[in-house]
Formats: sequence, structure tokens, C-alpha cells
Amino acid sequence: MKKLLYYLALLNLLDGFLTAIGLHFNIIEESNPLMRNLYDLHPFLFLSLKFILSGLLIILSIFISAESKVKLFAAGVSIIYSMVCMLHSVWIISLFVESTNQLFN
Repeated sequence: MKKLLYYLALLNLLDGFLTAIGLHFNIIEESNPLMRNLYDLHPFLFLSLKFILSGLLIILSIFISAESKVKLFAAGVSIIYSMVCMLHSVWIISLFVESTNQLFN
């Protein structure tokens, strides 16, 4: 259970960084109104909340047993979050490929 919550915390941080990059280069839009408002106020606030949430997941891992029903929920969220991070990665890679092509053309 701890590994699953650690993985979820890592995905949250990765999502935060990839989203910040995507927002900075205007290749994605933040769908979550709270996170969009935080990013609009300052990207540091956006990333700070991501760090805090990841820290809370790690702390939560101390108190949740392996038999908890939270495990099934965390597994489902991890799968969805993994796909979101892969999608963000594809967008960012496409940005770099496009930029590189423009440099050499």
C-alpha cells in the first residue's frame, strides 16, 4: 500500500511539473478551475499545492493498512493519473520535436 501511495505522490509531482511546462508554453490548458486559478496567480502557488498534496499522500501511507478499501481507489487513480502524465509527456515531446524541426528548416 505504501508503494502505491508513494507512486501516486510521484505522479502528482510529475503531473505538476509537466502541467507547468505545458501551461508556460501554451500547449495545454488546465481543466481544474482551482489549479488554473493558482497557476494564474503564480506558478509557484500551483507547484506548492502539488508538493503539499504529495506530502499528504506520503503521510497518509503511514496510517492506512494494506487491507484498506483505499487501496482499490488509489490503484484506480494511479492508472488514470499514469495516462494523464503520459499524455502530458506526449504534448511536451511534440513541442520539442516541433521546435527542433523549426530550427533546422
